[in-house]
Amino acid sequence: MNDAMKVLILDDDDDFIHFLTLLVRKNHYVVSSAKDGKRGLELARTMHPDIILLDVILPDYNGFDLCRIIKSDPVTANILVILLSGYKISSDDQAAGLESGADGYLIKTMPAREMKARLEIFIDNKQFQKALHQSEALFTAFMDHNPGLVLIKDDSLRLVYVNRTFRERMPADDWMGKTPEECFPAELAADMRTHDEAALSAGYER
Repeated sequence: MNDAMKVLILDDDDDFIHFLTLLVRKNHYVVSSAKDGKRGLELARTMHPDIILLDVILPDYNGFDLCRIIKSDPVTANILVILLSGYKISSDDQAAGLESGADGYLIKTMPAREMKARLEIFIDNKQFQKALHQSEALFTAFMDHNPGLVLIKDDSLRLVYVNRTFRERMPADDWMGKTPEECFPAELAADMRTHDEAALSAGYER
C-alpha cells in the first residue's frame, strides 16, 4: 500500500504549479495539478488527495466558493484545503476563507523556505490526523469482531463506547454518556459500580 501523501494543486499559473510541485516533491509526496475548478473537483473526487493547494482566483471559480463546495461534499469534506493568494490577505479575506471551510492560507510571494516550512506544518498535522483515523478504525474493527460484550467508561463511570456485540444483544437508543444506573437493573448496576470504583481506586494508587 502506498502511504505517500497526495497533494493536488489547483492554480492556473504554470510557473507557480511547477514551483509548488518541486517544493512538495522534495518530501516524496505524490503531486497532481489542474488549472481550473471543474477539473480540480473531478480530481478531488477521484484521486482523494490528502491536501489541496487552492488558488483563490481560478478561470471558472472563486477559490472561496470552490472550497465551500469541497468541504460540503461528503466525498471530499475531509481533505485539507490550503488557500493560495498572490497578495497580502486582508481580514475580510481571512474571514471569507474561514467561512468557506479553508484550513489555512499561503501567500504566493513568501520566500520558498518559509512556504516549505508552512506546508510541512500543514502536512505534518494531516499525517497525524490520518494516523489517528487509521488507529481508531483498527480499534473499532477489532472491538466489533470481539464476540464478548465490551464497554468502556470514563472516570465518572459514564459509557463512552460499546462494541457491536453489546449493541446487538442489548439494544438501546443511546448508551453514550449514561451511568450504569441509567442502563442496567439496579442490582447489576450496583455490582458494576462496586467493581469499577475498586478498579479506579487501584489505578490511582499505583
